[in-house]
Amino acid sequence: MKRTLIRRIIECLVMLAISAALWQLTLIPIASTINKKAPLTLPQNVFVIAAFSVLVILINLYAKKQSYINWKEFFSENATIKWILFGLLATLVLHFLATYVGKIEGVPYLDPNVSTEGQYLVIEFMRTCILSPVTEELVFRRILTKVIFPGNLKVSLLITGLIFTAIHMPVSVGDWVNQLGAAAILSVIYYKTEKVEACILVHSFMNLFLNIILWWII
Repeated sequence: MKRTLIRRIIECLVMLAISAALWQLTLIPIASTINKKAPLTLPQNVFVIAAFSVLVILINLYAKKQSYINWKEFFSENATIKWILFGLLATLVLHFLATYVGKIEGVPYLDPNVSTEGQYLVIEFMRTCILSPVTEELVFRRILTKVIFPGNLKVSLLITGLIFTAIHMPVSVGDWVNQLGAAAILSVIYYKTEKVEACILVHSFMNLFLNIILWWII
């Protein structure tokens, strides 16, 4: 039991480290271009997609081996569709709520003054919409819930939801509303379905939605 607990904690730390920083190691072959903030060539863009894809595939293979995830089984069922739709709709509602709270506070939760200049769309997309949802949902909705109060999923999801919010370091009231809301939505989906795959898909949509706003709207 103790060995299993230690292993799961190590798994969480490794996945969070990959999501936060270690993914950059996969881009070493194009580091000189990135450091110069020069535009990526088509082959370099393809390399970025391939590098992230390999990383995500390896994580999924490990998660499947540990029985944390099973995409084939997930896609063969239809019971989770309504909860995925709930997550998509709730994401839109949450955005408007966080925006409204930000206006009241006078600090928008998505700062229009933050520039995407010097960033690479392909890297941000692969990192935030593909890699992070997989690692974060495996950690906060699947693995840690079996470590923290394993006999009480509600309490586990409440605690892991607060940790999830904290590591995203909200900087304003609107941002807190957005992060807490996202944690609540994803926790409800996992509580109702116990399918981390559904949480990953909704989390991906959440981040895609925010990327669209940051890159093309504000």
